[in-house]
Amino acid sequence: MKLPEWLKAKRGRKSALAAYLGVPPSFVSKMANGERPVPLEHCPYIQAFTENEVTCEEQRPDKVEYFAKIRAQSGTATTAAQPERRVSTEPNPFPDLDRRAAVQGA
Repeated sequence: MKLPEWLKAKRGRKSALAAYLGVPPSFVSKMANGERPVPLEHCPYIQAFTENEVTCEEQRPDKVEYFAKIRAQSGTATTAAQPERRVSTEPNPFPDLDRRAAVQGA
């Protein structure tokens, strides 16, 4: 399922996803409308929040091979956890995409 379809399926999803990602709802709208690409570091969080209804590959079809490589290296498929509000200390399942890793390690 594509992100715009998922957002339109139920009222309030755009706001809930924006709060979960820590971004403004207008940014979620721009990602859904194709005005801005989904940042790679948001992809696994969106997949988890949507309970695998919107996969990383559907969000960024230009990076399908990249996500396949990451999953192969981790040895596990990304599975959806119970969505909770994203906290800055929460580990990213794709740490090489996380800009916070460089800041925390400094």
